[in-house]
Amino acid sequence: MNIAETTPTTTFKISLNNKEVIKVVFKHYNGLLVRFEFYGCVSPTGYQSHFMYIMDKAWEKYDDIQVLAKDIAQQYYNVGGYKLLAQIKQRQQLSLF
Repeated sequence: MNIAETTPTTTFKISLNNKEVIKVVFKHYNGLLVRFEFYGCVSPTGYQSHFMYIMDKAWEKYDDIQVLAKDIAQQYYNVGGYKLLAQIKQRQQLSLF
Protein backbone atom coordinates (compact mmCIF):
# COMPACT_ATOMS: atom_id res chain seq x y z
CA MET A 1 0.00 0.00 0.00
CA ASN A 2 1.66 3.22 -1.06
CA ILE A 3 1.06 6.64 0.44
CA ALA A 4 -1.40 7.61 -2.31
CA GLU A 5 -3.66 4.68 -1.37
CA THR A 6 -3.99 5.69 2.27
CA THR A 7 -6.56 7.92 3.90
CA PRO A 8 -5.71 10.26 6.81
CA THR A 9 -6.05 7.21 9.11
CA THR A 10 -5.42 3.71 7.80
CA THR A 11 -5.45 0.45 9.78
CA PHE A 12 -3.78 -2.75 8.63
CA LYS A 13 -2.01 -5.83 9.98
CA ILE A 14 1.56 -7.00 9.44
CA SER A 15 3.47 -10.14 10.38
CA LEU A 16 6.87 -9.99 12.04
CA ASN A 17 9.68 -12.41 11.20
CA ASN A 18 8.49 -14.74 13.98
CA LYS A 19 4.93 -14.73 12.49
CA GLU A 20 3.47 -12.59 15.31
CA VAL A 21 0.68 -10.40 13.92
CA ILE A 22 0.79 -6.69 14.73
CA LYS A 23 -2.05 -4.22 14.23
CA VAL A 24 -0.89 -0.90 12.77
CA VAL A 25 -2.76 2.41 12.74
CA PHE A 26 -1.14 4.86 10.32
CA LYS A 27 -2.04 8.58 10.54
CA HIS A 28 -1.08 11.60 8.44
CA TYR A 29 -0.48 14.94 10.14
CA ASN A 30 -0.42 18.10 8.01
CA GLY A 31 1.46 16.42 5.14
CA LEU A 32 4.81 16.64 6.93
CA LEU A 33 4.50 14.13 9.74
CA VAL A 34 3.13 10.60 10.02
CA ARG A 35 2.47 8.43 13.04
CA PHE A 36 2.52 4.66 13.33
CA GLU A 37 0.72 3.06 16.27
CA PHE A 38 1.70 -0.56 16.84
CA TYR A 39 -0.44 -2.96 18.88
CA GLY A 40 1.01 -6.35 19.76
CA CYS A 41 4.38 -7.73 20.79
CA VAL A 42 6.36 -4.58 20.01
CA SER A 43 7.09 -3.49 23.58
CA PRO A 44 6.67 -4.79 27.13
CA THR A 45 3.29 -2.99 27.26
CA GLY A 46 1.98 -4.20 23.91
CA TYR A 47 1.82 -0.69 22.42
CA GLN A 48 4.36 1.52 20.67
CA SER A 49 3.97 4.84 18.87
CA HIS A 50 6.43 6.02 16.21
CA PHE A 51 6.48 9.46 14.55
CA MET A 52 8.34 10.12 11.31
CA TYR A 53 8.87 13.21 9.18
CA ILE A 54 8.12 12.65 5.51
CA MET A 55 11.34 14.52 4.75
CA ASP A 56 13.30 11.81 6.61
CA LYS A 57 15.69 9.88 4.34
CA ALA A 58 14.41 6.59 5.74
CA TRP A 59 10.93 7.48 4.45
CA GLU A 60 12.28 7.92 0.92
CA LYS A 61 13.65 4.36 0.83
CA TYR A 62 10.18 2.80 0.95
CA ASP A 63 7.41 2.69 -1.65
CA ASP A 64 5.13 0.59 0.53
CA ILE A 65 3.90 1.77 3.93
CA GLN A 66 3.32 -1.79 5.14
CA VAL A 67 6.95 -2.74 4.47
CA LEU A 68 8.13 0.36 6.34
CA ALA A 69 5.76 -0.42 9.23
CA LYS A 70 7.03 -4.01 9.38
CA ASP A 71 10.66 -2.87 9.55
CA ILE A 72 9.90 -0.37 12.33
CA ALA A 73 7.80 -2.89 14.29
CA GLN A 74 10.48 -5.55 13.92
CA GLN A 75 13.06 -3.17 15.41
CA TYR A 76 10.79 -2.47 18.38
CA TYR A 77 10.13 -6.19 18.85
CA ASN A 78 13.87 -6.91 18.81
CA VAL A 79 14.48 -4.29 21.51
CA GLY A 80 11.77 -5.25 23.98
CA GLY A 81 8.67 -6.76 22.46
CA TYR A 82 9.86 -10.31 22.96
CA LYS A 83 9.50 -9.68 26.70
CA LEU A 84 5.73 -9.25 26.34
CA LEU A 85 5.52 -12.42 24.29
CA ALA A 86 7.46 -14.31 26.98
CA GLN A 87 5.14 -12.96 29.70
CA ILE A 88 2.08 -14.00 27.73
CA LYS A 89 3.46 -17.48 27.19
CA GLN A 90 4.21 -17.79 30.91
CA ARG A 91 0.75 -16.34 31.70
CA GLN A 92 2.22 -13.67 33.93
CA GLN A 93 0.26 -10.61 34.93
CA LEU A 94 1.65 -7.39 33.50
CA SER A 95 2.40 -4.71 36.07
CA LEU A 96 0.51 -1.46 35.67
CA PHE A 97 3.19 0.75 37.18
